[in-house]
Amino acid sequence: MTAAMLASLVLNYDHLSDPKYLLKVGVIIQATKGNPEFGVFPEHGSPEKLEEKYNQLKIAFEGAQDKSRSMIKLRNATRKETDGILYTMGHHIQSHCQGNEESLRKSGYELRIPRGAGSARTLHPPAQPSGWVVEQGASTQLKFKVPPTRGAVFCEIWCTEGDPSIEENWQYKGGFPEFEGVLTGFKTGARYSLRARLVGKAGASDWTNTISIVVE
Repeated sequence: MTAAMLASLVLNYDHLSDPKYLLKVGVIIQATKGNPEFGVFPEHGSPEKLEEKYNQLKIAFEGAQDKSRSMIKLRNATRKETDGILYTMGHHIQSHCQGNEESLRKSGYELRIPRGAGSARTLHPPAQPSGWVVEQGASTQLKFKVPPTRGAVFCEIWCTEGDPSIEENWQYKGGFPEFEGVLTGFKTGARYSLRARLVGKAGASDWTNTISIVVE
């Protein structure tokens, strides 16, 4: 089986009702939490982070049953945040397992197995984003915005206080389905390098240009 024909995980669960979505998230947590088979997850895309959001989902889903506009808004926002964690975890698992169907099946995600080269439409990773911005926010926070391209589901932000030419220096800051947000955890007066990429169902885009900024 060629790289283009490797089995992959189903990462989109928009079609599921709230109860079935909650059940699926719970299954993935049970399958991945503490399981060394999937390696070390990034902090913002880990089973622990998913479990934290899962507990918020249960409250939001229950609250939305009374048709309260504020609770429905909270439910929608929480589910979208959970989607971002599911995508991040799923891409990590796929990268770590390298198409190993037996390992992928143990993840709790559903598995998509190719039936032949011409059996389905070919998906492509999102195009490289351009014109993304990073600016000083409140206190030691940084605000960012990444323009999405076709096929993008969320963006990843990575940063380093060290030499940006050394790949091992880069640290994952999170996945953001809104393509914008606020980053925290920086030190006053320190210079940081940041980069971003878009992630879709078929993989990740090339990296953006690197932005260097001194945190005030």
